[in-house]
Amino acid sequence: MASAFTSALKALFWGVLFCTVWGDNDQSQGPTQTEGVWLNEVVVVVLTQPHPFHADRAEMFRQHFAQQLSHLPQEEQPELVLTHETWPDVRGAWTLFPLFADLAGKYKDKRWLIVCEEETRMDVLRFPQFLQQHDEAEEPFLGRALRDQQSVIIHHFAFHEDPSSFAYPDFGAGVAFSMSLVKRMADKIAKGLEQNFAIDPKHELAKFLMDDLHVRLTPVCELCGAKESTDQCQCVTWQPTTFPMHCGDPVDKEDLFVAVKTCSQYHKDRVPVVKATWGKEAELIEYYSELEDPLIPTINLGVPNTERGHCGKTAAILQRVAKSNRLASVSWLLIADDDTIINLDLLRRLLACYKTEDPLFLGERYGYSVHQGYGYNYITGGGGMVFNRAAVKLLAKEFRCPQDDSPDDMLLGLFFTSRGIPITHSPHFHQARPEDYSEDLLSLQVPVSFHKHWNTDPYKVYDRLKAAKLPPPPPPSPPHEEL
Repeated sequence: MASAFTSALKALFWGVLFCTVWGDNDQSQGPTQTEGVWLNEVVVVVLTQPHPFHADRAEMFRQHFAQQLSHLPQEEQPELVLTHETWPDVRGAWTLFPLFADLAGKYKDKRWLIVCEEETRMDVLRFPQFLQQHDEAEEPFLGRALRDQQSVIIHHFAFHEDPSSFAYPDFGAGVAFSMSLVKRMADKIAKGLEQNFAIDPKHELAKFLMDDLHVRLTPVCELCGAKESTDQCQCVTWQPTTFPMHCGDPVDKEDLFVAVKTCSQYHKDRVPVVKATWGKEAELIEYYSELEDPLIPTINLGVPNTERGHCGKTAAILQRVAKSNRLASVSWLLIADDDTIINLDLLRRLLACYKTEDPLFLGERYGYSVHQGYGYNYITGGGGMVFNRAAVKLLAKEFRCPQDDSPDDMLLGLFFTSRGIPITHSPHFHQARPEDYSEDLLSLQVPVSFHKHWNTDPYKVYDRLKAAKLPPPPPPSPPHEEL
């Protein structure tokens, strides 16, 4: 009797709430609870980072989330978890793999897990209506589907015969799992994974689920890219922010030093592309090679060229910058390859968001042995590696290469990890070519960089970067009036 009475009260409560929130003329959108799915049976995990800029973005997510629930008692609300707060020492939290065991244990009484990114926005009260359409017994894996149009290096050329046949989720649109599937993933991961490198976790997660648990992504229209609700499908998630425009004026050109790594083999091939495109945007730029070429000009750092790794060259650049009187007041260093393609104007605007006195290592994040929660993260070099002055000083003092051809980006990541300094990921940097990413993903981004001249036209790639349409800046705050 008590249970039936409680259920009746809940049904009455949600019915009244629905009419209050949406009104009598919006009945088609459905109540907050249907078919036995309740908000407090949902866990929402947001992929966040500890850097102050990203922590502020995470706080904005939390406020938007909480405002929708302010009329509900705490016990009726979904659980909200920010990864940088709950798992600050789990290095591979961004891949999700090391979190599933903790989630399966801590939230074993919940029914649904939804994962998203800090820039995602949610219509929280629609969760039950959306989730009740899917049978938990079938262990659904729900998301906005992304597909490769060709086999690509960042996905290890998987499904090369028909790349578009495999769908993987857009984390920015959110991805939903039944908790029973989370528990099964946790059990499988506990037995060990063969993966060493974390490159694109959304693709790696979908492939793991298909290969090991025989579960494929179910595309759903309610988890959206842009907010494009229709009469047939109402968005419960969307991604409104494509590029930060609220951080103030861009960094001055004189406050960004650009170091381009090259070698004699590419003096007449790649370097002219840099000089004709993004190199012209730099006020302070130098080209480093094993051979001095006055026509470029290049600088010989005394480090022989290597086929791979280039750690010796990178370490020498850091030493040069740290010791240069001319560069003593420059706040930012970009180290790029001679086949990196980058929009420096956008980069300077982005760097306005990262005003910090602590060492900062910024770019596109990869990981090594992080799927089990240890290993380390690093900024992959091809998309561009950005350091602030504090990081340059620290590296010049303490960073050393085992060999000249050791992998510079990985060893830099290991260096920062060993000192408890997290690297900072930006989705605007890209290690590969535009062709290597889903167009549906890129359509929601404003890319700062791409990498490689192979089988692509770097001039067209640069034109694409320069043609990016920025969102309008936020309106100014109203003036403060004294009473």
